[in-house]
Amino acid sequence: MSINLRWRRFASWRRENGLFCAIVSWIFLAIIAYTLLSAIWGDGHGWSRTLTGWRVGATQNPLDRIKVTLTALGGVGAVGYLVIKYRERAAFERGEADEKLVRAVQQLGDTSPQVRIAGVYALADVADTYKGPYHQRVVDILCGYLRTDRLLKDTNGDTRYATNDDGTPNPDQPLSTDGAVESTILFVLTNHLHLSRKYNNSEENSAGPWSHCYLDLHDAYITETAVFMNVYIGEINASGARFSKKIAFLECTFTQAASFQGTKFTQNANFQRTTFGWTTSFDDADFKGDVDFQGTTFGLVSFMNTIFKGDANFGAKLTEKGAHFELEANFQDATFMRDANFGARIVGPQPNGSIFEDSAHFNGCTFKSRAIFQGTAFKRDANFGSGIWSSNGSSWLGEGATFKGPALFNYATFETGNFQGTVFEGRADFREAKFAQDAKFGGNPLTESTTIFLQRADFETTHFAQEADFAGDEHSGSTVFKMDAFFRHATFDKMPNFQNTHFNINLKSTDQITLPSNLRQSDGLPEGSQWANFEDEDSAVSADRHHQGSSEKPDCPDDADNVEDSDQRDEVG
Repeated sequence: MSINLRWRRFASWRRENGLFCAIVSWIFLAIIAYTLLSAIWGDGHGWSRTLTGWRVGATQNPLDRIKVTLTALGGVGAVGYLVIKYRERAAFERGEADEKLVRAVQQLGDTSPQVRIAGVYALADVADTYKGPYHQRVVDILCGYLRTDRLLKDTNGDTRYATNDDGTPNPDQPLSTDGAVESTILFVLTNHLHLSRKYNNSEENSAGPWSHCYLDLHDAYITETAVFMNVYIGEINASGARFSKKIAFLECTFTQAASFQGTKFTQNANFQRTTFGWTTSFDDADFKGDVDFQGTTFGLVSFMNTIFKGDANFGAKLTEKGAHFELEANFQDATFMRDANFGARIVGPQPNGSIFEDSAHFNGCTFKSRAIFQGTAFKRDANFGSGIWSSNGSSWLGEGATFKGPALFNYATFETGNFQGTVFEGRADFREAKFAQDAKFGGNPLTESTTIFLQRADFETTHFAQEADFAGDEHSGSTVFKMDAFFRHATFDKMPNFQNTHFNINLKSTDQITLPSNLRQSDGLPEGSQWANFEDEDSAVSADRHHQGSSEKPDCPDDADNVEDSDQRDEVG
């Protein structure tokens, strides 16, 4: 017989004779305790003195030793008893909690909405009373209920919808008789996701008992208005969820990942002044109404392939600031059907539009209405390549916008483009871009702003179908090219306006300024433009203006006057 088999048999026998084993164990402990006490309190002779090496005192009375032994064993027994009773109490509470949980779930499955509402509060009471793992269990049950199909069905089993004015069904408004229960669940969730100031003795709300729980709302169908205000949410998965009425996360804090991938927002959605501290995904989301992210803070966020059918507001209103993107922001292939506002309505000394601290990806985006980037700050690279700007007004309102890194607009298609007052601190790439209507790059005479290219400005092979305006005047802003300016192979269907435009005189007669031959005048620049010295940033811009028909020559070498008429030299100004 193997040792394992013998041990299993012994263990089985021990479970069947638990009381006998306990008595034997107690007697064995008593003998050990008496022996040790005898060694310490004995006469100090023999093995006891060898064992201890010392003695507290000597007594020849065995009765005293027995009393002390029993007292010690009684203390040990009392502790053991308390442990047993604690475990019994814990087991009793678990059983009690599980029993209440089952009854509450049964209530939640009742046909009566009143009973289901009572079940919601019963579940919340279980979580509040027994805490621990019951927080997540109750949250899972409530979220699971929201994921169930609770919509009204017709005789064929198809979902019933509200009707439009013409009597046709509205697929965005399914009918449900479960609104009261759904609202109760949303209310209970909100109350447990924050602690109000009067409970935490603080000036601000704090995280609630359920804020650490995982909210699984994937594919949930919410038919009631949902408002979460000043709550703290851990990880949430609302991918594929459908909100048929207004949804609001106002001044909320998402401490972990948040997924709204493929989520459908039928009516307005409001995320004002909310903080997404972790990875956030709105990929493939569908905003049918207006959406507001004013004052919202994002970590790593993605809006790839998202459709904004209403106004999308990421910008500022009045004194409020725009959205703040602390990490990479990805809007690749997103579609804006109406206004896309990332800017500021009122542009002050400091930009108060959206701020992009890291890379901003707008490549492949479609803007079908106004795209507003006034006062927007791009602190690293911004990619708008291959985008479509097809508004019936200005496709780009860039006054006060700053690009500290590369600004890529290559292969973009503009109906109308307005970049007045934009500052390009990094490379500006407009290669292969197409402007179907007017393109405005000059200064804004109303605000006296200046369009500045601090690094390479690349307009090679750019097509301007209508007016290309790089002009300013003496009293307002203008367009300034402080470094390379490439217009090689650029096509202008109408004569462009470079009035009061400034080019770097240190790049004169180099291949760092290229212009079509039909634009270059005697000094190598387009009509009305001028060379300027930018070496002394503290002094006023010095320039020798060139006017059509003027005999004045700039006080600098004018090698461009003797440029040969060849394909290569025609591009050099």
